[in-house]
Amino acid sequence: MISLSIRAKRKCRTIKSGKKRHNPFIVTVKQSIFPRQKQSNRQSVLNYVREPENDNKPRIADEQRFRELIFSIPETVYEMDVRGRLTLFTHIERFGYTQKDLETGFQALQLLIPEDRERCRNNIRKIQNGTDLGFSSYTFQGPDGQTYPVLIHSSPMFKNGEISGIRGLILDDSQRRRLELKLGEQELMFQAVLNAQPHFAVLLRPDGRVIYANKAALERVSLRAEELVGRDLFSILPERIAAERRTVFNKALATKSWVCFEDTREGLLLQNQFYPVLDARGKVTSVALVSVDQTHLQHTEEDLHFNVTKLATLSRLELVGNACSGETLEELLRISLGIISTSCPTKKCCPTAIDLPMASVSTEGDECNAYRNRLAIKVAGKEEGVLRLGCNLPLMKAQKSHCVATDRQFLESIAAILGGLVERFQLSENLRNRTSELTHASRLATIGEMASCFSHELAQPLCAINIFTQSAAGIIKQATDPLPELTEHISNIQNQVVRAMETLSNFKRLSRNSEAFLSALDMAELLKSVLVFANPTLQNAQVKVYANLIPDNAWVKGDRLRLEQVCLNLINNACHSMRFQIERELHIVLKRDVNEFVLTFTDTGHGFDKKVADNLFKPFFTTKPAEEGTGLGLTICQRIIKDHGGKIFAESSPGKGASFRVLLPAMVSRHE
Repeated sequence: MISLSIRAKRKCRTIKSGKKRHNPFIVTVKQSIFPRQKQSNRQSVLNYVREPENDNKPRIADEQRFRELIFSIPETVYEMDVRGRLTLFTHIERFGYTQKDLETGFQALQLLIPEDRERCRNNIRKIQNGTDLGFSSYTFQGPDGQTYPVLIHSSPMFKNGEISGIRGLILDDSQRRRLELKLGEQELMFQAVLNAQPHFAVLLRPDGRVIYANKAALERVSLRAEELVGRDLFSILPERIAAERRTVFNKALATKSWVCFEDTREGLLLQNQFYPVLDARGKVTSVALVSVDQTHLQHTEEDLHFNVTKLATLSRLELVGNACSGETLEELLRISLGIISTSCPTKKCCPTAIDLPMASVSTEGDECNAYRNRLAIKVAGKEEGVLRLGCNLPLMKAQKSHCVATDRQFLESIAAILGGLVERFQLSENLRNRTSELTHASRLATIGEMASCFSHELAQPLCAINIFTQSAAGIIKQATDPLPELTEHISNIQNQVVRAMETLSNFKRLSRNSEAFLSALDMAELLKSVLVFANPTLQNAQVKVYANLIPDNAWVKGDRLRLEQVCLNLINNACHSMRFQIERELHIVLKRDVNEFVLTFTDTGHGFDKKVADNLFKPFFTTKPAEEGTGLGLTICQRIIKDHGGKIFAESSPGKGASFRVLLPAMVSRHE
């Protein structure tokens, strides 16, 4: 900022030489208003205009020298007589005028725009009365209408003790005006940006008084701008809250860094921050307070959590229906009940009941009377039961608290899943029954295929019994002491009877349609008994068997009858595929691979190609003649192995035999 002060002295004197001199006065000018290269001329001007009261020596030779000096400085100097005419005006061409205009008795007020003239007249009177106004802001207007913002500092001139006019210094104010205009535009822009924000924002002085508040802040405190600006912000808060907020405010002032705090009054969640504003010297000039209402975000988070809970509940219910493995319907419903009753994020547990004709389950505890939903459980479009779900909260509170009992759409989804679960269970039961019937039919077909072999097997012990019986009868008739030979024949008869009974028992067990019974089985022992049972078929087909079985600890959990059926089916298929081969060998290997047992049946039959391999386990697909195969054997085998948690694979190449691998989960011990 440029400052200049001129102090006129009331007393004047005349130099002895008789030459007229201007009244002496004192001028004090800060050095920054003059360029450095003009330093010598500036000093000369100052020396000329400064004449101490008790100094009688002349300072400047003549008036012409003074004018040369004032025209040499870049600032404009003017003089005006008491009638308002300009007598001196340096650099007048800057404002579009010439020295000729000045010589015509140019009035000083003509330089100003009309709006400034009356104010200028009043200021002239004040200056003539000795008032120091400092710099005053005016706007000059050139002859072409162009305007020039200026700052003028004026002081009175005296002659013979009387005011003879006014002298002053004129500075170009264009840059300051541009900066003020730009600053004003930026301030308006700043205010517009703040008012566009939905968040509370105020600017505070270091003492807590409000400098500016945006629209959101005015709406929250229910005050007008003129009522809030200049007021202590903390004075409008409750006493306890005001003390806490002022403590945080003082912390921001002391640390000169932003400080955050939360406000949870009146059911709102407000995130507040104090931001100290520092000047170039690092001093806090103001503090901005921004308050962000995050209540809706909190509600959004609660809604999101509730939706995630609902999706998780529905997903878990879907898994119950898809992953069922042998559970009863009541067990499945009880699992579903636990998921539903604990899915409420409000109460953690809601009274729930599932009522079906075939099974009913409910949570333990008191009945809910405050609010209850009843939804129909439909199976295949027909209503088969009811889902009841209650809430111990009042209805309005339950709705605000995101209680699942109030979400009708969610409960309808649960009822639909339960209906699907019951329908899948019924279909699974039907499939299990049909599979059992098909398995039984397959065993009967296997018996039919093995009937001729077993008739031969039974004929041998019966013929032997007949021979031993006739021999024993002859010995009794002829021998005097028949006891030793008779004892031996009777023992042979008993062995043959046992043999025939075992054959018939195996036939009976194979033909029986019984429920699956899982128990610990030794696969090595099971394979040995199967080979004994299939021995007649193997001998009739002239097949050599090479068995490499684990001696012990080959424990699996399964149904003996069904696993025997799988092994017999694979043995019969191997015999059938080798019936036209010269070399007929069947290799059976049982070994352990980490957590499972691998059972392999490899034959030297005619094999099969990839097309056959892709369809091998499909129902009713067979490579046997129509009168010899049903096309269900391998399909049933695959189903049985899958029910035991295992897998079955087939590998072959045409003319190179086939290999079937059965994988079954291993038990750690027999008593697992």
